[in-house]
Amino acid sequence: MTKQAISADLIGLEFEPVPVKWNDNDIMLYNIAVGCTPDNDLDYLYEGKGPRVVPSYGVIPGMTCLAGLNQHVDINLMMILHGEQSIEVLRPIPGQGEEWNCTGKHFRGLGQGKGSSHWC
Repeated sequence: MTKQAISADLIGLEFEPVPVKWNDNDIMLYNIAVGCTPDNDLDYLYEGKGPRVVPSYGVIPGMTCLAGLNQHVDINLMMILHGEQSIEVLRPIPGQGEEWNCTGKHFRGLGQGKGSSHWC
C-alpha cells in the first residue's frame, strides 16, 4: 500500500486491528510508575491481591493503534505533538489474560498549518 500524505482526505481512515496483550508484570510496573506505593496501594502492586489496574493504563495498549499510522500515512513520527487523549473505562481493566484488538481511526482534522490532524 502506498503511504498517503496527511490531509483532510484521511478523515475516516481506519487501521487494521492490532493485537494487544499485557500481564501482571506490565500492570505492576505501570502502577509503580504512576505513584502507587506498598503502604497505600498493595492491591495495585502485589499479585497475591490482584494486581488491580489503574484505569489510566487504558492509554498504554491504545498507543499500539498508532502502528497503522506509520504504515499508511507519510509522516515523521518525531514531528507529532501529542496534545490530548481520553479514555472511558466502563468496567475494571483485567490484569492479564485474553488478547484484545485495538483499532485506530482518523476522526477529524483540526489545528493550524499544513497537515494538522487528530487520531484516535
